[in-house]
Amino acid sequence: MIRYHSLVLLLTLITGVAHAQTEKNSSAGLDDKALEKLRQSFKIDSNTQTVMNALAKNSIKELVINEEAKKGIVNLFSNKVEAKGITNQKKSGRCWLFATLNILRPVMIKRFKLSSFEFSYNYLFFWDKLEKSNIFLEKMIELIDRPLREDRELEWWLRSPAGDGGQWNMAVDLIEKYGLVPLYAMPENVQSEESRRMNAVLFRKLRQAAFTFRSLRAKGATVADLRKKKIEILKDVYRILSLNLGVPPTSFEWRYENKDGRISKAKIRSPLEFYRKVVKVDLKKYLYLMHSPNHPLNELYRIKVNRSLVDSSGMLFINLPIERLKAFAVKALKKGEALWFSADVGKDHDQAGWLAPEIYAIEELYNIDLKLDKSSRLLYRDSLPNHAMAFIGVDLKESKPVKWLVENSWGEERGNKGFWTMTDKWFDEYVYGLIVHRKYLPSDVLKIYEAKPHDLPFHDPVWVR
Repeated sequence: MIRYHSLVLLLTLITGVAHAQTEKNSSAGLDDKALEKLRQSFKIDSNTQTVMNALAKNSIKELVINEEAKKGIVNLFSNKVEAKGITNQKKSGRCWLFATLNILRPVMIKRFKLSSFEFSYNYLFFWDKLEKSNIFLEKMIELIDRPLREDRELEWWLRSPAGDGGQWNMAVDLIEKYGLVPLYAMPENVQSEESRRMNAVLFRKLRQAAFTFRSLRAKGATVADLRKKKIEILKDVYRILSLNLGVPPTSFEWRYENKDGRISKAKIRSPLEFYRKVVKVDLKKYLYLMHSPNHPLNELYRIKVNRSLVDSSGMLFINLPIERLKAFAVKALKKGEALWFSADVGKDHDQAGWLAPEIYAIEELYNIDLKLDKSSRLLYRDSLPNHAMAFIGVDLKESKPVKWLVENSWGEERGNKGFWTMTDKWFDEYVYGLIVHRKYLPSDVLKIYEAKPHDLPFHDPVWVR
């Protein structure tokens, strides 16, 4: 009896597993029945045929633009920061550096009564690449005993050892350490404007270094040994950067002509002297505010890995409701201060200079539902803060913002001669980060900044490396 029941039980289990497996396989694949349902769901009537014909010969963006909605948006702003000249990052990922320097440009133009002025983007780009290379090499030492094929963090670093991207805090750290120089002291060149080829050489060198470290470790090398090797590798990194970008100046002649034609006396300055004694803007007094609805609001967060210097504490931000970000932005713009911000510029913009979801009718074109709220778009990687720009104006009606004026770094050929008009609805949906001076923030927000931050992982979707 025991043997019989055991056999029955075994056969039942085998049959059940086989049945479950068969059921799983039959429902997982696209069989003829499922495919027939899909075919039957799509009917080609006269309207559908019209849409198909239009899509076959036109870009989607052209077809979904709602021209009627565009008519209601006028490029007039009740509050505006004086901006002169549009910058162009060209084929590089330096928007965060350009946006940082673009909010400092109006300060220099106003203080010295200049017709125009630009800082050197290339100068900070050089130091950013060197510091990121050092961070990468330190990470390869830190993670040296982890499995190469299975470790997610290790793979993440190897994918882009020292990319172009960055954040506000990284720009501040670089400026505090290396200072600033005018554009003429270290101008742009082909490699800074199109960094892909240089990056390929640099990345290969850094990945080779990771391989070298592991080979030395297998032979018994200590961390001290690897750090000695690191300096030798960084000499090659410095050579790559110098050949491509030029050698950063240790001093330069500061001399300018104002808009009245008066030429100043020449004075030799170091980059740090120029930042501290000429620019004279304390960047540490600016705080990073974020609207990331997939994290609890009114809390302080930190992403340690987001840094340009090994000894930096990382990216700190206060997570606030979007309406508070707007209120603080309006305060600063009313005082004539430009503002650095991060957003998902890949969404709902056109080349004429519009950032406005109202002017697109993509769901109507396809007759499908594409809605995801802001939190879900972040969590499911449909949206991310992938670009930094500068707010230089806002249009207020009954004390509430209707639209925002944006200074981009894509040159005068794109947008409205380099400027972009953002509707308030686009701000709600796609603006994530905003830099605001402490003086515009109330005590409750400043108190949050004094709290212990919640540390977020390196792969959190609220930032882009």
